[in-house]
Amino acid sequence: MGTNRTKRVARPKPAEVVSPGVIHRDEVYTKIEFMRRLGIDEDAWKGMKKRGLKVRYDGKRVCVLGWEYLEYLAGCPEKPRRTR
Repeated sequence: MGTNRTKRVARPKPAEVVSPGVIHRDEVYTKIEFMRRLGIDEDAWKGMKKRGLKVRYDGKRVCVLGWEYLEYLAGCPEKPRRTR
């Protein structure tokens, strides 16, 4: 008896349309997509929430509205604080 093995061909991944650092006012982003676009980690995410970034919950999904992030960003200081 021979084995009937079919060779699996890897599917090409869809082209990512992610624009790093770009958040559009009229879009909604999941937490993962938002973090990926901004290049931030979980600690940075928690810090942003602590400093006033508004998030929305859709069931178990956490979302950020683009316009709310832009308003949050507009309220941030222009220069980072010095730590001593």
